[in-house]
Amino acid sequence: VLRKTGNAGLREYGKKCADDLDEVVKLVRGDLPKLTRKTLAPLIVMDVHARDVIIKMAEDGICQPTDFDWLAQLRYYPSEDGTSVPMT
Repeated sequence: VLRKTGNAGLREYGKKCADDLDEVVKLVRGDLPKLTRKTLAPLIVMDVHARDVIIKMAEDGICQPTDFDWLAQLRYYPSEDGTSVPMT
């Protein structure tokens, strides 16, 4: 998203995150088994955090994949053979 459309794409993705979160909240407010509700609650917390981070980066004008605030959100995981560290 960021590489192709810059800050406008980040803003659009922030809106999509908010819309998706609204749908999950509607689901949780409905009739659900107790275990399903308990499973969804932590996922909502993670989604709220992700939405807030995306919106904050959009407001801060992040527009390149090389911007520090974008890079700071990446997670590094070592490979099994130790030769590479992919960013996700």
